[in-house]
Amino acid sequence: MKKLCFIISILLLLLTGCADTSAQPYNIHLNCTADMSHSISIVWQADAAAKQSILVSPSDNNSEERIITAEKKTEDETSVFCASITGLDADTEYVYRIGNYEGSFRTAAEEGGFSFLFLGDPQPDTSLEASVEEQYRAWGQALEQSVGDTDFVLLSGDLVNDAYEMNEWNLFFDAGKNVFNHKPFASAMGNHDKSSYYKLLMTYPSFPNAPKNMEDEYYSFDYQNVHFAVVNSNNIIDDEAYAWLEDDLSASAADFTIVMMHHSPYSATSFLRDESRAVKLRERFETVFLENSVDIVLVGHEHRYMRTKPLANEKIDENGIVYLMGVSGAKSYDGGANEYSDCFIINEQVYTVFNINSKELSMKTYTNAGEEMDSFTLFAD
Repeated sequence: MKKLCFIISILLLLLTGCADTSAQPYNIHLNCTADMSHSISIVWQADAAAKQSILVSPSDNNSEERIITAEKKTEDETSVFCASITGLDADTEYVYRIGNYEGSFRTAAEEGGFSFLFLGDPQPDTSLEASVEEQYRAWGQALEQSVGDTDFVLLSGDLVNDAYEMNEWNLFFDAGKNVFNHKPFASAMGNHDKSSYYKLLMTYPSFPNAPKNMEDEYYSFDYQNVHFAVVNSNNIIDDEAYAWLEDDLSASAADFTIVMMHHSPYSATSFLRDESRAVKLRERFETVFLENSVDIVLVGHEHRYMRTKPLANEKIDENGIVYLMGVSGAKSYDGGANEYSDCFIINEQVYTVFNINSKELSMKTYTNAGEEMDSFTLFAD
């Protein structure tokens, strides 16, 4: 019997690509999917594996264990593996194993309310006395403290400072490993993220409604009664992606609609470059947002915190859109608020927790020290 167990263990090691210790997984992270009640994407790296698989089972029933072969992508000798896991039960705890690493996650409940964590720009500031490593370490500690019992995490871009430096991606994922290994997250592409590494690491294979070949730049998903759409704002959106966005937003019947992008159509200050870009973004996006009842646009980029009053066509309008600008990294800028700001904070790293309960959406923003700085509530029509 002992011999049989030993043979089975060896076979499992071989199956999961981990007979060689250099093939051990790292930078493990869960990505949001189009249906988080019944699917999840798990992404990881391994240095020397030609093939890797993942074992998944309900936490209370190992007899239902499944083996899923991961898709492999390679860029500059960096190998990334992604397993798309479907057919899961809603509101259920699952365990997964990659080699000798074991993690867990919980699928979304189909009703009953939920919460999520929103963070702007984790990007480090190379001009500070603290090293990039120290800044990421502090950011990761704040992430662990703030995530609480939220269901997933949204990041509005600029995850790194230099997207062509693989070590920064390693530092980012290492900082967030104790959250990303069990909470799915989604990000918008920031201007500091643009590289083949972003496309490699931010693998979103489970968004069949995304425009072809742009799955890591434009995608959407529903989570209970909220529709989320993610947009690449680095370039003025091309016609194909714009048509996708129009179709996506108009097809939604959700109670609330939230869009996430890196740059804001309404800038925090009158800094010329940000304001010039904001004008172009308003011209391109504001009409389609207003016509499809977008409630909130989550943004980053300007390294300040801002929540606007509801805005429509450059005017304060109770039926308009709230733009929420986050900043979670150490990089920060000074400057005064524009007249449409309802809350404006500088030189402070913050995080925002959203709670959705039936027809009510509320948010609270805190400093890393846990001090509440802002709150806001919306009610569905």
